[in-house]
Amino acid sequence: MINEQASAGTANELAARLSSKVRYYLWLHDDLL
Repeated sequence: MINEQASAGTANELAARLSSKVRYYLWLHDDLL
């Protein structure tokens, strides 16, 4: 149970990092879209 919560937290953290990177990338290349 603890491991499941830890892995879920890690997945959420990775998803948050990925989405922030995507937002940053889209912001950087806003003029290309």
